[in-house]
Amino acid sequence: MATTRSAPLLKHLLARLNPARSVTYMPRPGDGTPRAVTLIPGDGIGPLVTGAVEQVMEAMHAPVYFEKYEVYGDMKAVPVEVLDSIRKNKVCLKGGLATPMGGGVNSLNVQLRKELDLYASLVNCFNLPGLPTRHENVDIVVIRENTEGEYSGLEHEVVPGVVESLKRRWNEIERTDKGDRSLLQIFDALVVVCGWQGTQYTRRREEFINLIWDLFSLAVDLGFGIFVITKFCSERIAKYAFEYAYLNNRKKVTAVHKANIMKLADGLFLESCREVATRYPGIKYNEIIVDNCCMQLVSKPEQFDVMVTPNLYGNLVANTAAGIAGGTGVMPGGMVLSY
Repeated sequence: MATTRSAPLLKHLLARLNPARSVTYMPRPGDGTPRAVTLIPGDGIGPLVTGAVEQVMEAMHAPVYFEKYEVYGDMKAVPVEVLDSIRKNKVCLKGGLATPMGGGVNSLNVQLRKELDLYASLVNCFNLPGLPTRHENVDIVVIRENTEGEYSGLEHEVVPGVVESLKRRWNEIERTDKGDRSLLQIFDALVVVCGWQGTQYTRRREEFINLIWDLFSLAVDLGFGIFVITKFCSERIAKYAFEYAYLNNRKKVTAVHKANIMKLADGLFLESCREVATRYPGIKYNEIIVDNCCMQLVSKPEQFDVMVTPNLYGNLVANTAAGIAGGTGVMPGGMVLSY
């Protein structure tokens, strides 16, 4: 993750070295004095990747020094001092942070996005010299809305065993003595009506309690698929995508959607993209349904330039594009905020 601004001077210098390549937004170079960067090595291969960056910076004698913080995906929250460091430095280099499956553990990645309003995720996927791939002339920038939609983490437990969530969730209801006692009271009321006695009473009591628990387990094994898309965030990410294309001499912006099914939510996203597109007549604009997009990416990736997507689709599209170009571990990317 990197919170960044564009740097016209640095962009100009890099473009002179290789005019065919566009440049991802970079931090302002300042006056040459050392600049602090927050560093979170993270989990998995994160320390290996960020360690390589440190070595490169040291070899280049780059005017950068790192404020390193140990943050891991199984923590309950991002430490306050880490958030303060990122806000102060404006730039953060972050390795991957794993999110444990289940157990109600919140994703620290989502927390960082929310706390810092990292509304745009940008991944630049292109062929690297010396790294053979199946496709040539791949140069795709995937810009993904990062603060709402299916990955916004809006989920809660309405009552025990009933979850209102972003996707369907299966819960196993836990049988308790308290629950048995409550059901027994209901059964005793039925006994008076039905006139059960002796062994008939005992047998039917057990059958009743077991049946109710089984039915209750079936009834609560559900969640509701909900997500929020707003015009404000859709326009903001669309504007960022077109502005990026304009600043980097990109020729086309493609909006990825599923508005043929999600007519209101993705329809609002497309409406916002179309409105913003009218302000950039020099940039071609088109739209593609996400499932067709995935097929086109693996068959003819060279047709894509800048792609703008809602949250969930962007995750799929960016990883697919990165895999085509050589892998997620070697493709540059970051998350951006306005400040």
